[in-house]
Amino acid sequence: MMTFFTVYRSQRFRAGRGKMRNRRRIHRRGPLIVYAKNDGIKKAFRNIPGIDTMNVAKMNLLKLAPGGHVGRFVIWTESAFKRLNNIFGSWEKPSTQKKGYNLPQPKMANTDLSRLLKSEEIRRVLRRPKKQVKRHVRRLNPLKNARALVKLNPYAEVVKRRAILGAEKLRLQKKLEASKLRKKPLSKKNYIVRTLRRDELRKQQLQKTWAAKKAKVAAKKAAKQAAAKKFIEGMGLLRERLFRVTELQETSVDLKWIVVTFVLGFFRNSAMTIWQCSKLRSSLPRD
Repeated sequence: MMTFFTVYRSQRFRAGRGKMRNRRRIHRRGPLIVYAKNDGIKKAFRNIPGIDTMNVAKMNLLKLAPGGHVGRFVIWTESAFKRLNNIFGSWEKPSTQKKGYNLPQPKMANTDLSRLLKSEEIRRVLRRPKKQVKRHVRRLNPLKNARALVKLNPYAEVVKRRAILGAEKLRLQKKLEASKLRKKPLSKKNYIVRTLRRDELRKQQLQKTWAAKKAKVAAKKAAKQAAAKKFIEGMGLLRERLFRVTELQETSVDLKWIVVTFVLGFFRNSAMTIWQCSKLRSSLPRD
């Protein structure tokens, strides 16, 4: 009885143009009555809203599941229920009213899909899941994308900046020449004059810096050459002293002490080592 009251309470006017097309009232669906013989069943239920009747030989899916929703309340008569096996057959015996028709067999014997997927037999055959995600790297056009161009050629940014500055300088020079042709020279406070003057001063400053760096490099090179020359002269003097010591075997001066003292005096420029070298020189016999 609750279904009938639900259908009665749901009666309302249709929203939209259907009111002008003989479809003014709408309501919810009620139970469906399936019969085999029409012994006054259609006339008995046709005045009750929401109840539909249907012959078992002319089954309609739109009435069994209205709107694609399965679960409508269906009332079967005894004769209609007995005729189902003759119309549709069973899994063991084919239909007698339809030629070559039998009930379709289910594809799955066990419909518990989650249990099947978790079974050890299936998991043993399946491969391991790929957890590593490979993302597509977007390839950018360096002719249209500035970052991609700088990544390939870092000097491209410098070239682009120089081109912009050169174009701007050329534009200002053209304006300055045009003002001279008109015999209307620009004032010193004008933007064009100040910009060109600033660029000229910057150029002179860079030239001075480059000249200073060049002189510094030349001075370092000359200092290295002088040190190398001094070292060569010192080594020649050391060899001469060693030869002199080997010739005079009577002297008591140790050869190792001569070498160490001379090297320390040459590299450290210590006053004490220089004094020791001079003392050693005075102790050696002269020719």
